Amino acid sequence: LTFEDYAPDELVDIFKSMCKNDGYLLGDGCDIYLKDYFTYVYDNRDDTFANGREVRNYFEKVKVRQANRLVLMDDLSDDELMTLEISDLQEEEK
Repeated sequence: LTFEDYAPDELVDIFKSMCKNDGYLLGDGCDIYLKDYFTYVYDNRDDTFANGREVRNYFEKVKVRQANRLVLMDDLSDDELMTLEISDLQEEEK
């Protein structure tokens, strides 16, 4: 069986669904960033491209980056705790 790869918009929808299921909100500009990110990932995919697993792995990294950002802050509101910012979405330079 061969399954077609998800298109960038579908990858964004999967990511947003994961956010919703875990109670996360997306901050300003995140929609545009996600579209650009998943378009890049899709356009540069190879034979090992993992479709939904690719999104899951990225989502887990985003949550770690958000936690690392929030640990430096005091007196966080519920919205701050549950909002993902663009800096959380950005991959580290290698």
